[in-house]
Amino acid sequence: MTIKSLKNINMRLRTVFYAIIMLSLATILNSCGVSKEVKWAQPLIDTVWELESISGFTLEQDLRKTPTIAFEKDNRYGGFAGCNTYFGEYEIKGANKITFNEGGMTMMACQPGMETENKFIEMLREVDGFKVAGYRMELLKGDIPVAYFTISENIQD
Repeated sequence: MTIKSLKNINMRLRTVFYAIIMLSLATILNSCGVSKEVKWAQPLIDTVWELESISGFTLEQDLRKTPTIAFEKDNRYGGFAGCNTYFGEYEIKGANKITFNEGGMTMMACQPGMETENKFIEMLREVDGFKVAGYRMELLKGDIPVAYFTISENIQD
């Protein structure tokens, strides 16, 4: 072997070594969750979330059904608030910030249900964030959870 061929082999080995290092680094970063893909989008969107509780409020007993919220891909939301159905548009900013517009709702009067509904709608106006973990969602005001939801088992919501 000549010196020139040894230099070429050395150069190729370096190139292969750097390629292996770059691929390894890319794999490690990808497995750590460094990605532009939004990881929460699928469980949040196209899921019916059933209200478990609102902080500092006891849900009324004997509601005709549990309050819900669902988020659509086209930035619409809606659900059942305790007496009436409601709807509107939402906007997500960053990884976990959300705002709801005023929207609209049907206008029936119910007993029980109106107290829960009023608190539910008031809570939506105050929310500015969310957190999804597994089958649970929290709506947040700042970093403080104000409402807790689980995935609804009733697909009719």
